[in-house]
Amino acid sequence: MCKQSNSIPSSEANSPKLFPRKCDTCRCGMFEGYVVGGGEKYFCSQGCLNTVYTQKEWKSLYAEGNSESYYTEWSEEDIDHEDEPIFETNP
Repeated sequence: MCKQSNSIPSSEANSPKLFPRKCDTCRCGMFEGYVVGGGEKYFCSQGCLNTVYTQKEWKSLYAEGNSESYYTEWSEEDIDHEDEPIFETNP
């Protein structure tokens, strides 16, 4: 289900990779994905989203982009170092 990379470059193997968000389904760190309810839930892929919401339910939540449920991308700058850090969790 998780579409995030399962590999960490060997130069970074000894230090965990930080991510700004974590998927609520597969628990993978993510730099892009679906936001539901303004941050109540996060999903890294359509596969993970569809374990909880059908396409019809998502379209209703998304409301043509006029809601707090949407697809987005985050950058390294979106990592909140004051909050609990989110590490690479891919198997």
